[in-house]
Amino acid sequence: MNRYGLDMAFLISSEADTDVVEKHLWAVLDHLHELDGVIDPDLLAHLGKGQNDAKVVYTMFVDAKTPPEALNAGLVAVRTAVHACEGSTTGWEDLFRTGEQTVRPTDAEDLDGDLAGACEA
Repeated sequence: MNRYGLDMAFLISSEADTDVVEKHLWAVLDHLHELDGVIDPDLLAHLGKGQNDAKVVYTMFVDAKTPPEALNAGLVAVRTAVHACEGSTTGWEDLFRTGEQTVRPTDAEDLDGDLAGACEA
């Protein structure tokens, strides 16, 4: 198994007040902390001026054999946490296609030589 860092960004929409959306996002993060296999989850959010301007990035580490398996584990964890907090994932497949996901190995030897050198400096 390898450990991978994940950044998963999604555009979100809601009819709810910004404070309600923010409270929900924190509840999802709290639930991510409780899930087995999710390591050090965190979030960044830009809720914007209007409900269609909202963007959330969930970050975490997971152990998996391959990068696609790591991404799948992260996406399943986020979706599970959203449902546990009584949120909706209607259109999830579109969010996945239009979102930005980054999977990166955490071991220095798995990184490109230039990046590994920059980390040591």
